[in-house]
Amino acid sequence: MAKSKFSLRQHHDVFAALAGEIDQKTLAIWASDCAERVLPYFEETHSEDRRPRHAIETLQTWIDSGEFKMAVIRGASLAAHAAAREVGEDNAARSAARATGQAVATAHVPGHSIGAATYALQAIHRATNPARADGAVAQEREWQIRRLLELRGDPRPANEPSEENAQQGQTMTELAFQDYYDETVAHCYGCGRLNEQGLQIRSFWEGEEAVTHFTPRPYHTAIPGYVYGGLIASLIDCHSTGTAAAAAYRAEGREMDSEPPLRFVTASLHVDYLRPTPIDTTLTVRAHVEEVKGRKVVVTSTLYAGDLACARGEAVCVQMPEQWLDDNSAALL
Repeated sequence: MAKSKFSLRQHHDVFAALAGEIDQKTLAIWASDCAERVLPYFEETHSEDRRPRHAIETLQTWIDSGEFKMAVIRGASLAAHAAAREVGEDNAARSAARATGQAVATAHVPGHSIGAATYALQAIHRATNPARADGAVAQEREWQIRRLLELRGDPRPANEPSEENAQQGQTMTELAFQDYYDETVAHCYGCGRLNEQGLQIRSFWEGEEAVTHFTPRPYHTAIPGYVYGGLIASLIDCHSTGTAAAAAYRAEGREMDSEPPLRFVTASLHVDYLRPTPIDTTLTVRAHVEEVKGRKVVVTSTLYAGDLACARGEAVCVQMPEQWLDDNSAALL
């Protein structure tokens, strides 16, 4: 029996809605509880490596004392993520270590608490046989929600989501490439879902093409009636790096929420502006993967306004080293 797919992003959305206005220290307690419940998955096979345990202890010290030292929190988070990386394979131990790295980071950025909870669920999923995995994850998530509600003093049972959560659940259908990005790399102006001032583009497969749609705002103007060329380059750029990531996962035959993560940055970008792009319509970028070779993916794109091709681009995208992902996690602290 094949094991069902586990989506970090799906669970992230549910927890984000619940977390709401909860204070940082409460979220830190919750994150610690979630991570510590799965920490045995790591310690059973890596008993001499105390880095994930130390991350939980560091967080507890902050909870108890309220004394925040950036170097201490950053160091504990980086060490836990390094322990996860050194596990060497996608298993429960790696997910458990990542949960602790996310948990301790809550001392500075409250949103990392959600990362702790979702990686804990991933650990449960990876540790459980295929026939029981979904049920085990559901049971653990119910505990996590009940614990969070308990900490914030909400009497609503865990199996009764708020109207807001129910509505959000109804919209969690197909995920964009960018929805799979860990929060450590989800702040890009062009494609970061956590950048409220950004473009927040979302890219999807349509057969062998990757497609994104974007509606320009009046302030994206170059001259009246036409789009600023920099916006066009940004759309092609971020759509290309998202497409590169999705193509790399396809080439390896795995899902975008599996580990190790594959994220791409732009090595070169060439854009040809074919004609002025009207601002009063939705723009569509269609991308094709020309080459996947080692850590490099070449993507060509065409930007359309309706049926009119207005720009073409070629991006050479290179894979971001996993160490950068861990460093970015600490940089958010």
